[in-house]
Amino acid sequence: MPRKTSPKYRYHKARDCAVVTIGGRDHYLGAFDSDESHQKYHRLVAEHLAAPNQPATPPTADAPLTMTELMAAYWRFAKEFYVKGGEPTSEVHVIKLALKFVRRLYADTPRLRLLPE
Repeated sequence: MPRKTSPKYRYHKARDCAVVTIGGRDHYLGAFDSDESHQKYHRLVAEHLAAPNQPATPPTADAPLTMTELMAAYWRFAKEFYVKGGEPTSEVHVIKLALKFVRRLYADTPRLRLLPE
């Protein structure tokens, strides 16, 4: 079984806060370098390291996604789908460039509804 490593505590520039990514999902911790954010970080990492290796549960259809979560999910899909002969196609590079612009403009958008209410 592969050994789990501790995710990195880091600064999220767009939201001006601390963040840790666990299982492909960002967890916002509060003000960067505050006692509260470090406590949340250590709690989340401890839970992550103690949990058995399980894939992240996909969000339900009615759960809103953040733009960052949506872009991360699409990027994972694109890297696996746009492959020819075991190598990524040029489409992967184009998608990466497009996601850069979308992330720059919409990463701080808190929620996205996939279907109209």
